[in-house]
Amino acid sequence: MGRPKATLPIQEGSEVTFLQRLERVTRFVCKRRVVVSSLPEEELKVDLPVVPQKHPGRGQLSSILLGWERLGKSLDWVLVCPVDHPYVSQDTLQRLVRSTEEVPSAWMWSPSHKKQGGHPAVFGRKLLEELRDAPLESGARPLVRTLGVRRHWVEVQDEAVLWNVDTPAEYRRYSALFEKVATHRR
Repeated sequence: MGRPKATLPIQEGSEVTFLQRLERVTRFVCKRRVVVSSLPEEELKVDLPVVPQKHPGRGQLSSILLGWERLGKSLDWVLVCPVDHPYVSQDTLQRLVRSTEEVPSAWMWSPSHKKQGGHPAVFGRKLLEELRDAPLESGARPLVRTLGVRRHWVEVQDEAVLWNVDTPAEYRRYSALFEKVATHRR
């Protein structure tokens, strides 16, 4: 991408970065929030506690566990917002969090759009405890695939749950789509 995704503008010409957008949409969804990043705190330009990721090569699972540890292992759930999914709506996040109360037996709550799974996701304490013992190099995916009915799917109208920004072409495409959605909401 030419620079860290956290510092990419949400759209060409915007002063708001991917991470700053996620900070804004999570503000009224979660009481306690942290950022796990290998970047120096001053580069992130957010008003959130930053947990240093000293070993980014260990993968996303390592970052999830670092964040959980910082927030407190007694939490019932943790909302995990990957920085490469910055366009998700606050309503989607609120629906995911509400689903933890509506379906408390689940270990994970995931959004889907037209039956396609996306991100972000909510990890319950039981899943986090299992992930703590999982090999970091495998990530969360192998364990998540075994959840079956313990994974609750929340169908949302928010197509952005599927928009994973990994390439310049995806960035151009999704930032343009985001602009259309934002304009439509005004």
